Amino acid sequence: NRVLSYLQVGGFPETQKLSRFERVRVLQDYVNAVIFRDIVERHGVENLPVLRYMVHRLLGSPARLMSVHKLFNEVKSQGYRCAKGTLYAYLEYLHDSFLLFPVPIHAASARVRMSNPQKICPVDPGLCAAFLAAGPEHVGSLLELAVYTELRRRNQVVEYVVTDQGYEVDFLATGPDGEVELIQVCQSLVERNARERELRALREAIKTVRHAKATVVTLADEETTRVDGHPVRVIPAWKWLLAWE
Repeated sequence: NRVLSYLQVGGFPETQKLSRFERVRVLQDYVNAVIFRDIVERHGVENLPVLRYMVHRLLGSPARLMSVHKLFNEVKSQGYRCAKGTLYAYLEYLHDSFLLFPVPIHAASARVRMSNPQKICPVDPGLCAAFLAAGPEHVGSLLELAVYTELRRRNQVVEYVVTDQGYEVDFLATGPDGEVELIQVCQSLVERNARERELRALREAIKTVRHAKATVVTLADEETTRVDGHPVRVIPAWKWLLAWE
């Protein structure tokens, strides 16, 4: 499966034919180069242990919601000393270096967007795989990251959605032409609980984000279904990734 291979290997050309051991070493070297050349030297960062902890933590939790407040408490629990404002600055440096990208919550209010956690998406799934223990439990998060990366390539404005009932939709993508699409990402809809969970979130989000297309990207499932009369396209990742030029 080429999609599964991409989730583990990533998209850097130099690493495609390397063994897993060599690939992990090279990708970790890439991250270290960003840390030292693009952040430490450029911004005069002095608290290197905290920066390293932050990078490893975010690369090891791809496409997960993260608040600086929570990260600040984690850093303190690890015995590091650092101001909360420093973490905000480091996150901005990581964004400027194109290593990590923050995805905000969909909201009309700037205050709401700023006060809610951001979904942190690294630039390439291979970098995350280099900091994760190999295992099927990470496939869903890496697949979500791959979808985000493609949405950025398509020049989409990307947010995530939390409905009034507390259900989360992974992405709300708005194209240059104003077309809006709600996108859920999951490994499979075969399990009943997964199907109910993903479609329930879309059902509630559609009530708020009107005129949005609804899509579920999976590893292999393909069908067209409906929620409350609204069509939902279920499409395998390989086909979705190749569907736009």
